[in-house]
Amino acid sequence: MFDLAMLHELDAAKTILHYSPTLIQLQRDLPERHLRLAELVSGISSSFRQESDCAFFRTEDREALANDILKDVDGSKPASVLSLLNQSLKWQRHVGRFHNDVPCQGEYLAQQEYSFAVKEEHCTVHFGSKSYPECASFSPEGNLIATGSSDGFVEIWCWETGKLHEDPLHQGAKNLMVHNDSVLALNFSGKGDMIVAGSKDAKIKIWGVRTGKCLRNFERAHARAITVVMFDRDGSHILSASHDGTVRVHGLKSGQLMKEFHGNVAHVNHVASSDDGKMILSASSDGRVRVWDSRSTKILASWEPPCNTEAEKLIRSVHPISGEPRNCVVCTNGNIHLMSVSGDLLRSFELQDYSTGSFISCVVSPDGRRVYALGEDGKAYIFCTKTCELEFTLEARDICPTSICHHPNQNVLATTSSAGYLRIWK
Repeated sequence: MFDLAMLHELDAAKTILHYSPTLIQLQRDLPERHLRLAELVSGISSSFRQESDCAFFRTEDREALANDILKDVDGSKPASVLSLLNQSLKWQRHVGRFHNDVPCQGEYLAQQEYSFAVKEEHCTVHFGSKSYPECASFSPEGNLIATGSSDGFVEIWCWETGKLHEDPLHQGAKNLMVHNDSVLALNFSGKGDMIVAGSKDAKIKIWGVRTGKCLRNFERAHARAITVVMFDRDGSHILSASHDGTVRVHGLKSGQLMKEFHGNVAHVNHVASSDDGKMILSASSDGRVRVWDSRSTKILASWEPPCNTEAEKLIRSVHPISGEPRNCVVCTNGNIHLMSVSGDLLRSFELQDYSTGSFISCVVSPDGRRVYALGEDGKAYIFCTKTCELEFTLEARDICPTSICHHPNQNVLATTSSAGYLRIWK
């Protein structure tokens, strides 16, 4: 900011001063300091009349700073420093002191769009008559979306254009990522360099995004079909759930079963981890949500959300809310509720004249403001989490919808259906 002022780029310097998220927070908390910075920027700009003057003083200041630092810093191998930093970050994530949720400037601007609900269809991908997408997941950086299909293929798309992404080396070389059975669940790693996919034949495979190679194959990850797979926060373990009623943690490097969470007596339809990684929540066909301690595997709570009939008892999914570690959204066959992790009903989402029969699943927007619920009629129902009222309905009307997912930092939604469509909404 001060360098820009020295170069007489006063408008650019003031843009950083007034629109940078950090400095906006500073202006709210310490307005006197922010005012002093504004005065310094104006003073620096007027002090340096010639660009050569500011370049001279800037270089001189930096050289002096570098010399001062060199006096007190011992030489160290870059690899050793990077290794120490990596271990430090892993520990901070493990104990819940560090989160990968600090937005860059682009993400900050994208988050401003959350005030507007998804309204219209952006593009559509048709898979043909012999295959259809079972599941989808956006990459962490948000430029790609991966799909798992009924024919066992894992494919990567550019969601902006609706075309296969051609940059990864494996797709250019026709090196396909394929399972022997339908891919029912998938997710990107935190860095976006790997995809974990689980299939109907109870196998889990880890794929390299750029190479298309199978990096790890868990032959018998479960006894029955996989319903959910995801990487943990540091990318060293895989969390999975299955129709066999178990929730498991697998070691990525060792390929071994690390932990197993017992207690479900029916299909586990969905599993999620709390923001701090301390709790695991599961949604089961027996009508119960179970909450475990992620370290000890001990059950912390087990409860049933409200339901009017036996048919509504089945729980489709459960979603912790960002910024509200003690609350979650629960999607049952016929209702959606905002509840505490201990089982207290906080609010129910109201839907007038609902005639679809049941919900397939739901997702919560990353900012926690909205819930997007996918109905059996193919429509997506958009609720406000604050009022629990229906805001808008997306009219897809696809036959037998299969999944719904939300973009990590933009107000973009994706739905899939057995009619053979991947639809992108924004």
